[in-house]
Amino acid sequence: PRLCTVITSLDEKCLDKANISDIIEVRIDIIGESWTSIAGRLKRPWIACNRRKEEGGMWYGDEERRVKELLKALQLGAEYVDIELLSPQINMAPWVSFCMGEMGIVSRILSPFFGSKFTYTSTDEGLESAAGQVSIENLREFYKIFQETLESW
Repeated sequence: PRLCTVITSLDEKCLDKANISDIIEVRIDIIGESWTSIAGRLKRPWIACNRRKEEGGMWYGDEERRVKELLKALQLGAEYVDIELLSPQINMAPWVSFCMGEMGIVSRILSPFFGSKFTYTSTDEGLESAAGQVSIENLREFYKIFQETLESW
């Protein structure tokens, strides 16, 4: 399964872990204005996310500025933009879908087996951008054990 690791800080260790993922999500709303400093150091395709407070994010600015930051991300190389279904001006595209929170951990782990393009991971335990998110190391280890178990049958 493809893994998307979420960057929530400018920490080099987080960036290194994210760069071994299949895809990266940059949480503009959590990192803040200095988020652009990492754009050139991303070694994988990446998603720009700038979630509004009403959507569970940390963006407190106005909508026009939020959209400008997302457009800036596209200019800096983002291949995708993450928007909530409630966001205005949405174009329908392939979805990544799973349940949220601690009860949603199983759906996060299994969603790629049921058609989701990828699932989200954190760079490390304690650095989750959403409840129920599993670290990239733990999820890779789970998938490895899962694969070995399937092969041994």
